[in-house]
Amino acid sequence: MTLLLEFPGRCVMTGCNALVSAQGFVKLSMTAAFLDAFVGRVFLTWLFGIMLNMGTFGLFLGYGMGTYLTAIPVFVYYISGSWKKRKVLTLGGKDV
Repeated sequence: MTLLLEFPGRCVMTGCNALVSAQGFVKLSMTAAFLDAFVGRVFLTWLFGIMLNMGTFGLFLGYGMGTYLTAIPVFVYYISGSWKKRKVLTLGGKDV
C-alpha cells in the first residue's frame, strides 16, 4: 500500500532531481536532498509512527510520503521553465 503511495512521488523526484543536478543548480539540489532526508524521512516517520501512534504502518507511511517533500519543489522548478534560462558555464571561452 505504501509503495503505491510513494511511487508517483518517487518518479517525479528522480527525474526532476536529475534535471536539477544536470543544470548545476547546487542550492536546489542540496535543499531537496535535506528535505528528503531529514524533514521528509525522519520527521514524517516519527510523526506518523510514534506521535500519531500508527505503529509500523505509520513508519512506512511517513517514509513513503517523504518523497513528496522533495518532489514538489523540484517539480515546481521544472514546470516554471526557469531551468531553460540558466547560462552555460565557460572557462576561457570553452564550455565547461
